[in-house]
Amino acid sequence: MPTRVDYASDARQLEQSDDARFPLSDPQILRKIRKLLSPWLPMPTRYNSLKNTLNRVFLHAVQEGLIDRNPMIDIRKAAEEKRKVLIPDEAYRKITEHLCVHRHNKRDMDGTWRAKICDLIYMMSQQPIDVFNLKESRGELYDKPVDRGDYPLCSSQDQNR
Repeated sequence: MPTRVDYASDARQLEQSDDARFPLSDPQILRKIRKLLSPWLPMPTRYNSLKNTLNRVFLHAVQEGLIDRNPMIDIRKAAEEKRKVLIPDEAYRKITEHLCVHRHNKRDMDGTWRAKICDLIYMMSQQPIDVFNLKESRGELYDKPVDRGDYPLCSSQDQNR
């Protein structure tokens, strides 16, 4: 999720364009926004990020009563090439098996928690920092205890290495 710093940086980048010089109430606003964003069409991720920033600007303008409608609703996202970031199952299995033993202070300890974190990151398709920012207070808590069973990748044999 973009931060204020990201939005400010995007806004500065857009404002530096000669094509940014138009009022929010311009009757040709859609054409002018498309022209403003057009240099970034060859870079769809950047284009969509700047489009998102403009969307926030126009949402704020609507909330403040400066304009009646957010024109960004009519501007389509640029098609981004689908990312395919996969690792072979066998490689993933070897990585998580290796994580099951946690070596600390010259002692082997149970590292199952590390393999479970790796699984969580993999299943959520997120960057590690996003998973480590998860907070119990933001999640759904259940009244009943959940049976988690044994973790299949970490056998007792692996833990005794």
